[in-house]
Amino acid sequence: QGVGKSSVNKMSDSGSEESVSSSKAEKGLPQIQNGEPQTSPAELTQGCSRWLKASYSFLYVEVSSLVLLFACIALWSPTPWMKYAISVASVSFGICIILQTMEFLQPGFLEKPMVGEHSFEKLCSVFLLLWWIFGTGFITFKGPFIFTSNGWFGAWGGLISSCQWCIGLDFVSYDSQSREVKYLMNLVLLSIVTILASISPLREKTRNFEGAGLSIAAGAITLIVCAYL
Repeated sequence: QGVGKSSVNKMSDSGSEESVSSSKAEKGLPQIQNGEPQTSPAELTQGCSRWLKASYSFLYVEVSSLVLLFACIALWSPTPWMKYAISVASVSFGICIILQTMEFLQPGFLEKPMVGEHSFEKLCSVFLLLWWIFGTGFITFKGPFIFTSNGWFGAWGGLISSCQWCIGLDFVSYDSQSREVKYLMNLVLLSIVTILASISPLREKTRNFEGAGLSIAAGAITLIVCAYL
């Protein structure tokens, strides 16, 4: 009889628990999950890895947007050019996050045709290329990052990476070069950056602007020598 009573009590307890959980579900209240967790740490790690891989084609655009965004936050001032710079970074980063999430949730989303034969990824890359062309031009020549800084490099990084994404450039040709040729290519890139960074101080005639002229001359000589070699 004792065993029968205990089994009856257990059945009544389980029935009461089911009725309570069903009443909570009807009322929209949160329920306590019993048993093992549905997602393991390994599955979470794999999910994060797949989410990161979804941004493979525009990862550098996303990183450059973050660099420019953090630079604007660090030096924030309510000026029109600063507001424009943070809008450039925010729009670019937001588009990248949306594309990355959609590709993660629906693999192949970026390759779906939207307008004619043009995929969604192609349309977004063209838009961001135009967005960064105007954004980088105004941000680095008008303000707020006229001189070399995190924001300056973030803006130019966004333009270069969006151009690479839109046109579809790869680095196979660079990787196939010899070590000496790679050094020359790196010198060419750094010389161009130096020349671009020295234009504004020379034009504005800021303090010690004579050094900007020397930098432009050094960059130009380096380009000529690299082209000859």
